[in-house]
Amino acid sequence: MTDVHGTVEPGFESVREVFAGIAADEARDGGAQLAVHHHGRLVVDLWGGDGVDGDSLLALYSSSKGAMALVVALLVQGGAPENDRLTPAVVEAAAKAA
Repeated sequence: MTDVHGTVEPGFESVREVFAGIAADEARDGGAQLAVHHHGRLVVDLWGGDGVDGDSLLALYSSSKGAMALVVALLVQGGAPENDRLTPAVVEAAAKAA
């Protein structure tokens, strides 16, 4: 089991428990970090793994896919003009996912 270090504000204690499991899984790859801001305040600041501390810089991969999907959904919801080339691909992907 990987030791988890850092701080968690009251009400966010369960995040530490979940993070501990993730950090244990990621230990073979060096470790993990998590920082969460809620209403502009740092409420979770955790890290764990060999050689990882609160100031370590870790690589971040594939982090923009969810944000991009949300932006596209908001544009469509807001009535953005349809893209004739994109729309059929989106409809087909949605049908496959359902």
